[in-house]
Amino acid sequence: MSEKIKKPKNGKSAEHIYKDLAKAIQKEVLEQSEPSLETCMDLIDTVIQQNSVTKMTVSILTNSMIGKILGKAVKTFKRNKRTEGGDWIKLTEKSSDLVQSWKKAAEKDSKELKTIKAKEDLSSTGLPQNASQYKARLVKYSKEMYKDPPVLPPPSMTIDTENYGLPQRNSKTGELEFQGGDCEKLKEFCPNRTPEEVLRAGSFGGTYFRAINSAVTNIRYIPSEVLKDTVKPEWIEGLNLKTQLTSQVYKKDINKYGVKCGGSLG
Repeated sequence: MSEKIKKPKNGKSAEHIYKDLAKAIQKEVLEQSEPSLETCMDLIDTVIQQNSVTKMTVSILTNSMIGKILGKAVKTFKRNKRTEGGDWIKLTEKSSDLVQSWKKAAEKDSKELKTIKAKEDLSSTGLPQNASQYKARLVKYSKEMYKDPPVLPPPSMTIDTENYGLPQRNSKTGELEFQGGDCEKLKEFCPNRTPEEVLRAGSFGGTYFRAINSAVTNIRYIPSEVLKDTVKPEWIEGLNLKTQLTSQVYKKDINKYGVKCGGSLG
């Protein structure tokens, strides 16, 4: 081995070793007007030796720059191959084969990383962090996707801790009005049905509290638990839970107007 080429020291990480090799190739090949064939062969043999004991990854290629540097070196070798032939041809072939093998390894590693990330995305709960994560959840739970990529749910909401009391129905408009004090948004919220009236009217064909896997939170919601946490017992007293609240199938005859309406739950 040429005295100019230092053997990798024991204890160094593969990334560090490749980074040193990339610097050596830069100095001994790319920065030389007429690089030494012996030096170039020693360098490539050292890289090949390291490659035999290291699994090449996207991270190593990116951080060490060895792939990019060797790719440039191959062009230099090709120029010498055309003028001098001989061992430059063998050197070019070995280097080109190495670059191609790294490209394949990087593609494989990239796919594996995407698979791992997808599994992590699908296992985490809470609001989706990006459109690709939300899309993966929608696909996982076979939800309707109105846009591709899908529009993310609102990132957060502010819950007002002040209690404004129950609304009163306006005898003229039939709307429910809250006495919200300084809360302008609450003053603008004027529904014409109470939650109890909505449920008793057969909203969502009896499926309003069905069991769902939410693509928004990546959590499975159980009807009995949700009803207990969100609905007052008197609101649903006398209703058939299985057909009027937790049915998995929309039934038009449950709806007060005998129609199917409402969108898909994410």
